[in-house]
Amino acid sequence: MIGWMSRSEWFRPGSSPRRTRLLMTGAFVGALLVLALSVMFSWPVEVNNPIAAVDKEAERADKAFNSPAGSCLTWTKADASDMREVRCEQPHLFEMIGVLDISKQLGPQAPFPGMQQWREFTEERCTPKVNDYLGKKFDPHGKLSVSTLRPTEEQWAEGDRKLRCGLKRTSPGGELQELTVPAAEENQSDVYQPGTCLALAGNTVGDPIDCEKAHAFEMASVVDLGKKFTEGFPSEGDQNSFLDRECSKRVDEYSGSKDLKENSLVLTWDTRTKESWEAGSKLVNCKIAAKPKDKTSLAPVTGSFQKAPPTSSKPPKKSTGGK
Repeated sequence: MIGWMSRSEWFRPGSSPRRTRLLMTGAFVGALLVLALSVMFSWPVEVNNPIAAVDKEAERADKAFNSPAGSCLTWTKADASDMREVRCEQPHLFEMIGVLDISKQLGPQAPFPGMQQWREFTEERCTPKVNDYLGKKFDPHGKLSVSTLRPTEEQWAEGDRKLRCGLKRTSPGGELQELTVPAAEENQSDVYQPGTCLALAGNTVGDPIDCEKAHAFEMASVVDLGKKFTEGFPSEGDQNSFLDRECSKRVDEYSGSKDLKENSLVLTWDTRTKESWEAGSKLVNCKIAAKPKDKTSLAPVTGSFQKAPPTSSKPPKKSTGGK
């Protein structure tokens, strides 16, 4: 979860006349989301023994769904029917931190909870388990977020009252992102690798996208604030003062000293809160965005600044038809 500055403060003049800088605080805004899993099995179209194949997949998915704390899970199908357990050093989408029994709160006759009730269970029952599981402070504004795998309505009717708590990474647009190490080993800083572009979704930031498509931000560098500020948490002003200079240098290196202003672009960076800093989140992104005509909206950029000067593009026309 990332807090933005007010829109009127997004764009500020930098100290250098050849650049305009956009300042951001923390990470992209995001709410605590419950991962709603529906294990619904469909028949594969090209198998020699479809019944055996589906039974095997169902058995593997059921085993993964009921796996203990410390298990890492992944899937590729939209309904997660091919869920399977993998080593946490392998790409995965979810790491189990514990399984809770909520049968005392919701007995055999209790109706299937609505999404708001699932969110409350996640926050009240799962979130307190995170620090103990990680063995360190959890950054609520960082890369990882608390979530649950919940039973389907059919499983609920059959008596399943287990709340499967876990950790996941979600990009600003809500898309699950792969993790490649156990959660306890993750640097919780919510950063993306240089060359990553994040989509423009209306007037907010979306998921990673090909930089050749219209996007909101292009990541130019990752800066470790901990190497500069070794005496403790730096104020937001100190972070901004340092990053104004450091990100300018990093973007010059990334772009081959191309001029942002000539390409109608601006420089932006993250800052970290004290809460995130104390949880070990000291990495931030330097990133590139298009300069909008006003100070209250993002504008699309097409192409990577690393390869060739991108061109600002007009937002796509709103469709008059259905989705």
